[in-house]
Amino acid sequence: MAKKSKTSITQKRIDEAHASDKNRVRVSCSEISGFAYYKLPDRIDKKTQKTYHRGAWRFRYTAPSGKTRDYTIGNQTMALQTAVEIARKLDSEKNTAALLNKPFDPLGDKEREAEKHSQQAQEQARRKYMKLGVFFEDIYTPYQLNNRRYGKGTLATLKANFEHLFDRDIDKLTEADIKAWQSKQSKLEDVYGVDESTGKEVKLYTRPKTMHATLEGYYGQLLTMLNYAVKQGVIKSNPLKGVVLDEMTEVERTYIDDHHTPTEEKKRRSLTDDELDAIEKGLEGFAEEVSQQYHRHTTPPLVNGEGFAHWFIVFTRIAQLTGMRPSDIRELKWQNISFNKFDPFMKFKPVKTRHKKNAIVVTFPLYDELEDVLKLWHKQQGSPSQGYVFQSERTGGIMDRKAYRRHWKRLKELGGVPQELEFYGFRHHWISERVADPSIPLQDIAKLVGHKGTEMIAAHYHRPTNKQILDAAAGRSKTKKTNTGSAVNE
Repeated sequence: MAKKSKTSITQKRIDEAHASDKNRVRVSCSEISGFAYYKLPDRIDKKTQKTYHRGAWRFRYTAPSGKTRDYTIGNQTMALQTAVEIARKLDSEKNTAALLNKPFDPLGDKEREAEKHSQQAQEQARRKYMKLGVFFEDIYTPYQLNNRRYGKGTLATLKANFEHLFDRDIDKLTEADIKAWQSKQSKLEDVYGVDESTGKEVKLYTRPKTMHATLEGYYGQLLTMLNYAVKQGVIKSNPLKGVVLDEMTEVERTYIDDHHTPTEEKKRRSLTDDELDAIEKGLEGFAEEVSQQYHRHTTPPLVNGEGFAHWFIVFTRIAQLTGMRPSDIRELKWQNISFNKFDPFMKFKPVKTRHKKNAIVVTFPLYDELEDVLKLWHKQQGSPSQGYVFQSERTGGIMDRKAYRRHWKRLKELGGVPQELEFYGFRHHWISERVADPSIPLQDIAKLVGHKGTEMIAAHYHRPTNKQILDAAAGRSKTKKTNTGSAVNE
């Protein structure tokens, strides 16, 4: 029969500790230094109200750092003799370490071992997602779909362009991989057409399969995904950091010079008087048309003969009066709008930037005409306190982005509005008109349209007049008026 290790702790002393009114009681052992049983607060079962004793066997020692630490041997279910034997072993190891002048820290050893296992588990998980394709499917796809407005399109672009790299380890991607992809996508192709004079097919021009600017966008999406892999701890650094695409070829430059026009620059302008008149004509025609087909849409009926024939008319008026992006108008809610008697306003985070840290919040004052439009529409809706200002006619939730586009197309047909004019043109017009007014600070305009700074507005909207351009070309001096009203050269 094995000899029992000596201890001054008995079952009777343990029972007495649990019978005590105190939540915590220490039952020390005089035979083994630092060894003790700790009575812990009892646990009461919520369903049965039965009381369960809790306790722990511990070994107290001084760590190499000089800090007193308690190593937990086991809980109250461990047999007394088992706990004593483990404590004897720890005490022996402590004495041996002292004789050999070595550190003794069993709790630290346990923590380091747990950390080692944790790191091994993390490394195994990390290696699993090291394959670009696995990371794309298991981590990046859910992230894009749940957090990004155009996530589905981004994922489709990445898969279409870089699926051939999906079986590669992310940290093994190289500059050569990108240059090979660019070379394939930039492959030149000849475009043919029929010569009207001869009726024969002739070569018209040569162009790249994919334009350089488009490739930069695709490559940028790949870099963004790799940066996200760094953020998730899958890789330590982006293997393609600093890798840039080769410059545009002369063939592409020639093609752009011959065939491309700065369409975006043309869009960022004020609408002409003819365009504005055509839009008003289209709105009137649209209102008349939908009034005759009332049963085909769900716009609430007029209130005492007042209101709007269709939600799209209100949608358009808000765009005209605020320069808001269509996406922000679609997601505008009644709880974003305050009809405060003295200071009415609407407050919202632009959809385009709301996912960013410290996203800008737009506070737009409801000046006279805008307030009238919103109040009338609010009344026509039944004066709701919450919910979307423009609800889906089908689901009652957020409106599909295609809904307003369909009506915009019809408005243009009815009013004779140029077909190339986009609904976004209202935003360009609103900004352009205010930029043209020197009394309005650019910073104020930027805040109202959801920009943190004035750089983009100053770069794209601050247009000189034709006279200023002619004066600059002719080298004419600027003049200013003196206090007497006469002009002097600056």
